[in-house]
Amino acid sequence: GGEEGGVVKATIADFLTAAEDSTIYELTGQITSVDNTTYGNFYIKDNTGEVYIYGTLDANGGTKNFLSLGIEVGDKVIIHGPRKNYNGTIELVDVTVDKLEKSLISVETSEFELEKEAGEFEVKVTSKAGGLSVVPADGWMSIKSINVSGDNYTVVVTYTANDQISERKSTIQLSAGEALSQVSVKQ
Repeated sequence: GGEEGGVVKATIADFLTAAEDSTIYELTGQITSVDNTTYGNFYIKDNTGEVYIYGTLDANGGTKNFLSLGIEVGDKVIIHGPRKNYNGTIELVDVTVDKLEKSLISVETSEFELEKEAGEFEVKVTSKAGGLSVVPADGWMSIKSINVSGDNYTVVVTYTANDQISERKSTIQLSAGEALSQVSVKQ
């Protein structure tokens, strides 16, 4: 990629195979999952690969304020920050978000905490991408129905009882074309 003011624009594949640590890289990609909403740890992908982002600065350059940016799974971002090899894992750290393009799919509630008993819940989704595909990640959830009104979708999800001692965690993937979103579920 070209260099501007010491910033190297690169594809994710080129970034991952680059040799220089601490060099400032600019990456463009779509957020595939968010690990930590305090520090702003997430994964982005482009058509060459996927990379872990460790730490995101807010609009004022501060840390631990990721939620102020309003970034969610499915959004496209242009970010820059220093490359770091962390025990063999190549990361972009303490990134600045240069551009945020919201996903065409958004969810009203992105986290659900369910009772241990079997039941159902509703996921309210807006999709401006023309359609919606819904895939629960685990067999203990299933899609009962999807009601559509314009760009608004109400997905009714049923779930089985959790008779285990431990908590169950899962996700529901929502997509339409390249647009993505995701809901986290724990029971």
